[in-house]
Amino acid sequence: MPRSLSQSLAIVIGIDAYEPEFASLRGAVADAHDIALWLLQSGEVSANRLHLGLAPTDRSPPLPEALAQCRAFTPDIDGLDELLCDLLANYEAPAEAKARFPRLIFSFSGHGAISANPVYEAEALGLAGFSGRRWRRALELQSLLQTLRAFPATERLVWIDGCRSAVNADTAQFGRLADARRGDEAVLREHVLRATTVGRKAAETGNRGLFTRHLVEGLKGAGDAKRWDPDLFDGAGGYAVRWNALVDHVANAVATSHAAARQQLVSRSGEASGGSDPLLATFRAETFGAEEVALVAVAESGAAADTVLLVGRRDQSFDEVRHSTRPGQEVRLRLAPSGWTFAASAPGCIAMPRLKAVAVYGPGLSERFVLLPDDPVRGGAFQLAAPEPTGIRLTLAGRKIEELVPLPRISILHDSGATMLDPVLQSGVNPLPPGLYRVRIEAAGGQAAEHSVAVEKGRTTRVELEQPGRPDSASAEMLMRMGRPVAADGFAMPSEAAGELFDISLATTALLASAGRQLGRAGSLDALQLGLLPDPASTTGLEVLMVNSRLEPDLEPGSVAPRARLPRARLWEMARKNDGLDARLRASPGEPAFSSAGFAAGPGPWWLELQDADREARRGFKLATAVFAEHVTLVLRDRLQTGGVAILQMALPRRAELRAGNVRTALQGLVKAEAFQRARAQGRDPLADPQLAGLVSGSWFEPFSALLAGAALLDAGEAARPMLDTLLMRIAEQRIDGPDLAVLKAAVTPDPAQEMALIRDALGMRAAPVVDRLLVRLAASASRLRLFGKEQRWVAEKRSQSVGHRLWTMRREDDKRRAGMPDLG
Repeated sequence: MPRSLSQSLAIVIGIDAYEPEFASLRGAVADAHDIALWLLQSGEVSANRLHLGLAPTDRSPPLPEALAQCRAFTPDIDGLDELLCDLLANYEAPAEAKARFPRLIFSFSGHGAISANPVYEAEALGLAGFSGRRWRRALELQSLLQTLRAFPATERLVWIDGCRSAVNADTAQFGRLADARRGDEAVLREHVLRATTVGRKAAETGNRGLFTRHLVEGLKGAGDAKRWDPDLFDGAGGYAVRWNALVDHVANAVATSHAAARQQLVSRSGEASGGSDPLLATFRAETFGAEEVALVAVAESGAAADTVLLVGRRDQSFDEVRHSTRPGQEVRLRLAPSGWTFAASAPGCIAMPRLKAVAVYGPGLSERFVLLPDDPVRGGAFQLAAPEPTGIRLTLAGRKIEELVPLPRISILHDSGATMLDPVLQSGVNPLPPGLYRVRIEAAGGQAAEHSVAVEKGRTTRVELEQPGRPDSASAEMLMRMGRPVAADGFAMPSEAAGELFDISLATTALLASAGRQLGRAGSLDALQLGLLPDPASTTGLEVLMVNSRLEPDLEPGSVAPRARLPRARLWEMARKNDGLDARLRASPGEPAFSSAGFAAGPGPWWLELQDADREARRGFKLATAVFAEHVTLVLRDRLQTGGVAILQMALPRRAELRAGNVRTALQGLVKAEAFQRARAQGRDPLADPQLAGLVSGSWFEPFSALLAGAALLDAGEAARPMLDTLLMRIAEQRIDGPDLAVLKAAVTPDPAQEMALIRDALGMRAAPVVDRLLVRLAASASRLRLFGKEQRWVAEKRSQSVGHRLWTMRREDDKRRAGMPDLG
């Protein structure tokens, strides 16, 4: 049903025509047609606010007549740059003069590309005119997202259907949009869905992109993309398509498709506060036909012959539908798509399970009950027991939720999609009104599992959660081969927390091995030989750790590799004339492969560069980092199985700073910090992150994560203000200083004079904040307060040079610094 969102804005791109070295596509233009038609037919946008950029071949379908009134533009980097600049010019008036529009939608179908930079992978969209020789005609994705964030839209939806392969040019620096726009000050609600993960292709089938075909079908209410909501249409009830259900539908449909050959994995990212789950489409109850469900009750010896099957819709009573049957006889029902609760009853019997909650949104469902002879003693005891609270009790691998380290994200949703509790921080959840719910568990990496649960009045429903599938089981096997840490020795890893290996990463292994060495702890990870500072007596320093480095087969463990085999690390102090520090990374013995280097560096802000030694002329990136007093900074680069690169930064107190009882807390903090930072990189809602809740409450602390959490809570708006105030008090108790903290304090102070002083202090440090969002805020605050001078120009320059890493400030590297010239930036 059309909705009154015609003031939304949409940009839709479809490119079939590419240079001869790239295979032209057959379905990208058709995909753009399908998306644009849905946007118009659903009432999401009007034709004069739908901008359509097409690059067809002679095999592409003609433009549908219904799209003739849309605004056309040329989908190359110049045409898109001009369009975005023109659109933004209409929204740069003061907020009181321009009303915020509901939604910005960006859809792209075409080729994708990735630079092979060793530090940060700059993903890009292959716009019209892109080729291996003309790689600047590709658009870096983070540049695009940064520009889209400048639009005053309540929500931003991004759909990208394209392969994510490597670009041909080794020195690739993709084209960027003309201006680095200041982000919109509103709460960030950005939802990004991509056809596949890094390094994998996106399939076409039937002259359509597989991803876009299922996306459009889901938007039209196919399968479980929709959910029954009794409150729609003034209480008459209807179906709603929301973002999370749509994502699950598309991901499952693509993953199980023969065309994808199980190689295409849909990828989601973005950043949204307050449990945002955008409503995309609504349909009346009569829109969809019934689905068939088969029910059967099997009786064991001694059970009664007559059986009654009871069927109830969501929280309605079981009197709605009753079916009498014989044991073993199958009953086929046609039910409207919805969540349903099934039960079985027979004289002198107990049905196992007692209730079944089932989401009926597709064909071929079959449910089975077993009827057991009743035990009078057990039944009497049950009747005499005190009534239980109405709710749910959750366990994972037999362990309580509060015992898991780190906590996976668990949320409880009503069957209609409304969020009841996010995150779940303990096993017992009560009271909950009787009804049908979905319990969702998510692990780092985006894997998720969902359980349908029926809650009865006066009963606690026990749910044993299943672990989400692990995409990288080989990592867990390698971890086992090299020796698993023992929880009793001072820290728990996720494997101990959840029973079998659960959500383990090699990054956790490297961090704990390095930390254990810094703390003088003997354990099963000593053989990795990580975490060796050149000056053991130094009270501060920085460790560079690299996971799964590409090593030559004949490299001797523990040896310094020839220049062509292992990368080097360089460290420069910000804004000071110095030649910097240089170190070659050293290989660890055994499997899996790690490499590491250590620097004895004093407290303060630093730039860190990781460079492949055999590519001296190659342009790259520098990472903003810091060394805190009496801490060792751990910087870890982990090339993921998907081909992407994760960068984690953590600070660990030196051994002398830790009392014996705090060692376990410090090491557990690394496990939780990794889970938190990976969740932030994936765009998890900060208010629904159990790791962040623990950080604020004081169950763990890590300086870089605390600054990152402060920036996330600042972006989350007033709803997060109490948590931010508490977090700032926690940071104040630590020996943490620098421009990041000054910017956070300035953002929350009610005193304009104090804000001015804090921003002046941050500028006077001439240090780029470590957290990218805080660098953006510092540059914007200095401009707003008219604090002009060399310090402001220095920070503005770093902002213009920075790239869109999801967590950290990174800047483009200048060739002349490769020649060993002092770094003045």
